[in-house]
Amino acid sequence: MVDQEKVVNQKKVSGAKINYNTLIVPYGKRSKITLSDGTIAWVNSGSKLTYPSNFDSKFREVYLEGEASFDVAHDKAHPFKVFTKDQEIEVLGTVFNVSSYPDDTNHFVVLKSGSVKLKSGLLEKRKLLGNKYNERIITPGTKANFNLKNHLITEKQVNVEDYFAWINGVLIVKNDDLEHITKRLSRYYNVSISIENDEIKEETFSGYLDLKENIVKVLDVLKESTKLNYQIDDTNNINININ
Repeated sequence: MVDQEKVVNQKKVSGAKINYNTLIVPYGKRSKITLSDGTIAWVNSGSKLTYPSNFDSKFREVYLEGEASFDVAHDKAHPFKVFTKDQEIEVLGTVFNVSSYPDDTNHFVVLKSGSVKLKSGLLEKRKLLGNKYNERIITPGTKANFNLKNHLITEKQVNVEDYFAWINGVLIVKNDDLEHITKRLSRYYNVSISIENDEIKEETFSGYLDLKENIVKVLDVLKESTKLNYQIDDTNNINININ
C-alpha cells in the first residue's frame, strides 16, 4: 500500500526475469508510478495496478482494477496494453484515463491524445474469441463507455480535462447524480456515505469540488444548491437526507 500522492519509480533491468508487482492504493490515497519503460501512471484511490518489474515481451502489459491515468512511453515495436476485467486497451504512445471499479455499472476509457484500440467484454471471453470480440478504435476527445448490464458500448465527445482533474485533487461534475458523486467521495475520503431518501439519489449536480478540502466543506458545497442535509456519526459514517 502507499501513502497519499506517493511517487514510485521503477528501473528497467535488461535481461532480468519477469516478476510482477502489485500497487494497491487504499481509499483516501492516490499514487504516481513510473514503469520500467518510462510510462507514467497515476493510480486513483481504491485501485490496484499489477505490472511487471521489467517489460520483456512483445507487449507491455499491465492489469488494472479501479481507476488510473496513463502517459505511455512511445515504443512502436512493443504496444502497451491495459487489461481490466471487462476491457482491453491497446496503445502505442498516448495519454488516457481508465475507470473500472468493480462496484460501478459503467466502465470507461477517456482518450486525451493518440489512439487506442478498445476491446470490451469479460476477459475470459476475449481470450476465447480473440480479435473478433467487440473491438473498436477511439480518437482523442472521446469517452468510450461500457455498460456492464446491457454490454453496450457508447461513445461521445467530452472535455477530457474533466476526467484527469482527480490527479490534482479536483472532482468536476456535470449533471452527475448524487449517488454517483457520493460514491466517488467515499473513495477519495475513505468514508461511508449513505443516502436515506431515494428521491435525491438521482438529483443532479454540476460544478467544481476541491478534494483538498475536508469532506464537510465539500458536502456543504453540494448543500448550497439543494435541499439535502447530512449527519456524521461518532464513527465518521455520513448519512444524507432531505431537510
